[in-house]
Amino acid sequence: MKTLFTPFALSGLALMLTACGGDTTIGAAPAPIVAATVTSKQSAAQQLSASDYHDVVQKIYVGYFGRPADPGGLAFFANRLLALGAPTTVQGISEAYRAGNADIRQVVDVFGTSQESADLYPGTNSVFMDAVYRNLFSRQADVDGKAFWVSAIDAGLVTRGDAAVSVMAGAQGADITVVNKKASVAAFFTASLSSSVKNAAYAGVAANTAAREMLSTVTLATDTTAFQTTVSSTLNNLVAALPPAGLYFGKLGSSGLYYQAMVLENGQYFGMNSQGTVGHFLPVGLLQGTLGVSNGQFSSSDIRFLNPQPADVYAYSGNLVPQTSMNGTLSINGGSIPLANATPLAAYDFNVPAKAADIEGAWTMRDVESALITVNVTGTAITGSASNCNFSGTLTPRASGKNVFDAVITYGPLKAGQCRLANQSVSGIAYAYSSSEFATRQFFVALTNTARSTGNVLRGAQAQASAIAPAFSMTDTLIGSGAVVTAGRPVIVQYTGWLYNAALPNQRGAKFDSSFDAGMPFEFILGAGQVIQGWDQGVAGMRVGGKRTLVIPASLGYGAIGAGPFIVSNASLVFDVEVVGVR
Repeated sequence: MKTLFTPFALSGLALMLTACGGDTTIGAAPAPIVAATVTSKQSAAQQLSASDYHDVVQKIYVGYFGRPADPGGLAFFANRLLALGAPTTVQGISEAYRAGNADIRQVVDVFGTSQESADLYPGTNSVFMDAVYRNLFSRQADVDGKAFWVSAIDAGLVTRGDAAVSVMAGAQGADITVVNKKASVAAFFTASLSSSVKNAAYAGVAANTAAREMLSTVTLATDTTAFQTTVSSTLNNLVAALPPAGLYFGKLGSSGLYYQAMVLENGQYFGMNSQGTVGHFLPVGLLQGTLGVSNGQFSSSDIRFLNPQPADVYAYSGNLVPQTSMNGTLSINGGSIPLANATPLAAYDFNVPAKAADIEGAWTMRDVESALITVNVTGTAITGSASNCNFSGTLTPRASGKNVFDAVITYGPLKAGQCRLANQSVSGIAYAYSSSEFATRQFFVALTNTARSTGNVLRGAQAQASAIAPAFSMTDTLIGSGAVVTAGRPVIVQYTGWLYNAALPNQRGAKFDSSFDAGMPFEFILGAGQVIQGWDQGVAGMRVGGKRTLVIPASLGYGAIGAGPFIVSNASLVFDVEVVGVR
């Protein structure tokens, strides 16, 4: 960054050149008045909000980069100006800069030191000033005005950022209207980035160029309300240009079984089918290959289904709206399986960097052979221990900056039973996401050997803090009047079970079981170990006709292993139990 000029040097440039050009008159800056204005703004900062700065930030983006602000940049600079108690207008920002406010200078000058600035304006200051006038007013720069600012920048008397803001602050007549219209369109564009997909679409040089070209067409004659259709069209085109990458979730054919499909930026495809139609996603098979995607169509003639051995080879084709929807058909030997109505999983954001913190720790996982594996992840290192074979390797955040880890793992020798990848080095991907419905963190690792003749999927889930009850408790909601339930006697009950979730008002999360849904009561012998410990403890002493609510921690439930498609490692449970009879 250039050395900032002193307030003394500023006095020679205080009356800035107006944007319509021509007048190069220079006078003395009213520094005491400007300083007082800034102080007043600072004292009133608590009465302002970040949104009060959105217009001025958008105008700086328009003037300097010729494009709308992205949501992150808008929020960052608006909050920074709010914290400084800065003026809320371009004119006020310019005056504060020229009065020597170091904080305001730093905010303005950061535009000139950014990588985007270096990429956009690698040439002379003359080229830069041409761009500023074009960005702001959609017209050529005035000859005298441009010469004035180029000389000032060349001499080190002003920075590029200061020059851009100063030209905008001095706008007159029609130029003011054009700037305001561009800022209005830019604000609508930024507000329209209302999803992670649209945010992802507005990233990178190509997207910035498209937005810049859109904004360059705004003129004095533009109807900004009618122009909103152009904004929407531009965004739709940006979304359509996204790579097909993302995690899609849907149903497998008429079976209703869940499936997940991860498509990477290079077209690599990892598809997993689940064993169930309700509850958590429990993969029992892996599809892997590479898709060719063009104009919303995708196809592959070599998708390997790696659950059977040797692997079956499928053709796969269909329609894909990047990071929005995926519909296709798997074909083999004249038969077909539709993978329909897949959409991005709401709980997972593909467009953020993968974080080691999301997968670190101890996991109880199962693979497609239902082998129970204790997995530990520390940083990028992963180790797994099971009765059949062990493994170790690394999980590295993907270089693309997306929310996926590249997995490289080596399996040890077979110890017992079956281990399909014993003595092999394999590779694949890993990813994790949180499920608010079940208050859990889910973790998946998909792997294939070099020959793509076999593969494996590991899946684990951990109960989050809200899914862990502090202690066992039982609350009678109705005292029965019949026989007492005692150990060794058969007891007949009606019940409903939910996952415990302290974040919900009644602590009841997803329902996972109910005798009412089954259409018949449940019978067991109390104290015989036929049910979880929390039931043996919680039902004892009840009377026929009584109702009781049990909150059961994992230590008295299904422990670190969990059970079925709902109950994950260390999950706590809530049961409403009614005793309807004893024998």
